[in-house]
Amino acid sequence: MLNQIQTRGAENATQTGTRNKFLRHFKTLVFLIWPHKHIGLQLNILVCIAILATGRLLVLGVPRYVKLITDELVRTTNGTVDMSLEGAVILQSPDTWPWRLIAILMVLRFLQGGSGAVGSGLLEIGRTILWTKIEQYMTRTLKLRVLSHLHHLSLHWHLSRKTGEVLRIVDRVDWINQLTVQLVALIQLLIICIGLTVGSLYITWLIGMKYEMTIGDYILFGLYMTQLNAPLILFGRYYRLVRQALTDMENMLDLLDITPDVQDSPVATDICINNGMIEFDNICFRYKSERPILKNVTFNVLPGQTVAIVGPSGAGKSTIIRLLFRFYDVESGSIKIDGIDISTVTQRSLRLSIGVVPQDTVLFNKDILYNIRYGRVTATDREVENVAQTAEMHDRISTFPNGYKTLVGERGLKLSGGEIIERGSHDELLAINNGIYASMWKEQLNFYSEADMSTTSISTLPRIV
Repeated sequence: MLNQIQTRGAENATQTGTRNKFLRHFKTLVFLIWPHKHIGLQLNILVCIAILATGRLLVLGVPRYVKLITDELVRTTNGTVDMSLEGAVILQSPDTWPWRLIAILMVLRFLQGGSGAVGSGLLEIGRTILWTKIEQYMTRTLKLRVLSHLHHLSLHWHLSRKTGEVLRIVDRVDWINQLTVQLVALIQLLIICIGLTVGSLYITWLIGMKYEMTIGDYILFGLYMTQLNAPLILFGRYYRLVRQALTDMENMLDLLDITPDVQDSPVATDICINNGMIEFDNICFRYKSERPILKNVTFNVLPGQTVAIVGPSGAGKSTIIRLLFRFYDVESGSIKIDGIDISTVTQRSLRLSIGVVPQDTVLFNKDILYNIRYGRVTATDREVENVAQTAEMHDRISTFPNGYKTLVGERGLKLSGGEIIERGSHDELLAINNGIYASMWKEQLNFYSEADMSTTSISTLPRIV
């Protein structure tokens, strides 16, 4: 008995947690997609809803006008047929010709579209135009929100994410989804055929035996079934799309619920680097439960000084750079810049003040000007040239036929390896003002260039050649 009570309590707790999670996700989604500050987009949404409601009324109204026209033609002929010509020609006069009904029907068809349920009439075209702006806003808002959240997640989350495992799971269940869709389509076909057969027999019986319906009612039934058939045919496809969209949405909202391991203090302030002195004071650090990577590490980097950290792989060189960026928090000790503990400042201001050249510098298949300006897209051409001169590459770039407009090629294949590394220097020198310069070069360190930068610099490399 006690076990049953405990089991029931656990089930109720699970249901309550699921319900609360759904409500929380629903509120988050509405907050993200609703254009709070855009009155025009809000009006667009209301107009689109009104258009959808009007379209559903037209779906009911258009077949009825076809019925009225048919009944009017049958009534006005009253069985009078002229057989003098080849075939039977119905005798009608302008007074009995239902031209008004036909005109109204054509107007409704113009508004509704061709197939009724999924037509592209005037209303559908107008709704699509209005909804395009709303869709663009929603897509942009969601993507920026998710991208911003990803940038705030800890480095440990990015390194431990098992993307390949998720893809394998998706591949294994894909054939099940395909089988389900085909079974649903078969069941739909059977239901439509049975319903159409039974309905047609019943209506023709009422027309021919009971005289309770007209020929127009039979046509009305056929048109309604046709309009009902169109969305049912697409039901299997939309079912799969909606199911996938709901799964993706749930994954996205679960992603937004993840809390970063490294968070700013409630009283954190923006850092302002004046001199650029770096102090590592008795630092101890390990990755989760792994062996200690850094133990009681202490060193200072004076303003304008260049420090090279040399050692084999796994010695903790990259870890020092990660701690400087505060991708991780130290277990003990402190890291200070100009006497300010980096744990007391905002991560955004800290990372904006530090430039880094990684081992593999990313280059876009654009011109040199674009690649250098990527460090700060608002930089002027003059600022780009200044940082190129600082990195001692301006003269080299000037010798190219197109200068700063020279294309670097895919992944910088048109540049030499040294020029690629220097381009990385351009990028980060442009990104920072009076901050700190960090680099992780594979082979060797250009001491002359770094000495001319007059910026506090930390470099990591396996050896000095």
